[in-house]
Amino acid sequence: MNDLEKETLKLIGEDTTSPDVFTDDATGLALIRGSINDGIKQMCMVTGSYKKKYFLSLRSDCQFYRMNWEQDYFGYVVQAFDRIRHTKLDQTDVTRLNDEDPWWMKRTGYPEKYMHIGYQYLGIYMKPSSSDNVLELDCVVIPKAYTSDTSPVKLREAFERATVQMAVSEYYSSRGDATRATEWLNKSLETAGLKRLHPDAAEQQYQWGGYRPYSAATARRYGDV
Repeated sequence: MNDLEKETLKLIGEDTTSPDVFTDDATGLALIRGSINDGIKQMCMVTGSYKKKYFLSLRSDCQFYRMNWEQDYFGYVVQAFDRIRHTKLDQTDVTRLNDEDPWWMKRTGYPEKYMHIGYQYLGIYMKPSSSDNVLELDCVVIPKAYTSDTSPVKLREAFERATVQMAVSEYYSSRGDATRATEWLNKSLETAGLKRLHPDAAEQQYQWGGYRPYSAATARRYGDV
């Protein structure tokens, strides 16, 4: 067993030298290992601590792309960069594009924005008119589950303690002990510095401006009038 598994067993009262229930084999450690993998995925997703670059080759007149992640799982794009023009793309979505430019699926030119379409899919606005461009995507990645004590654990050291506490919480939850499960979950959030995501009082956020709907100026820009 690895260090994360040993620490989890200690916190739930199991003997790591000569365990009674969670013996050091695939069957005995399946529950603990699964809980630790769940904690690793949640920590990487929420904190964005595990990132990779993905290079997306654009094709002429193609607006939607499916990304192929072989080793890990795609989380979300942090930044999209046009390698030819050396500019960043803004993030958008279908609803916003429909309001800003109802003809957005017909526009061609240099890509200006990107959008997430479900799982593994990415949309580009505008469609490229040639196939000579590449987008450099900085992505938050969710690591695949490790399967043995010799497998690499793709988790920052700063979040290891919080991940162990989350695994302990999941263990007590599986036993129906909601009180202890909640207690260890709160410890995990505090250790990882995520307690602010669950504030005691409602937060207030103020925003000025917003996106611009499709207007006469936009129509003139694209020659729609």
